[in-house]
Amino acid sequence: MNKFVFPIFFLFVFSGCSDNLFNDSRKSILTGSVWELDHCINTSENTIVAVSFFSYRFYSDGTYIIVSENGNTGQGNWELLQDEEYLKIGTNIFRIKSISGRLLVLKYGELEFVFTPPAR
Repeated sequence: MNKFVFPIFFLFVFSGCSDNLFNDSRKSILTGSVWELDHCINTSENTIVAVSFFSYRFYSDGTYIIVSENGNTGQGNWELLQDEEYLKIGTNIFRIKSISGRLLVLKYGELEFVFTPPAR
């Protein structure tokens, strides 16, 4: 009977906890790293799309810097929308398909942009 006490206690304690107990907020994940474009997928054709390398650095004040593969930079504003399900970068709105400390997938129409932090 004692072997069931811990699992029951564990379920009782954590049954009311939100997902954010174990996960960082989407804002802190976005601002916690530089995000480099790894690849882009056209989901309607199930193909990899050739795109130029670039990276984003999101700041907690709602600004970002984008750096292209040749070192050109740009900047603008970003914000999370609709319960943090969407990310507005400049004037473009992306659906956040996946986000973690190691992967960011943004969907824009039929395209999915897959970003990762720089290799260490």
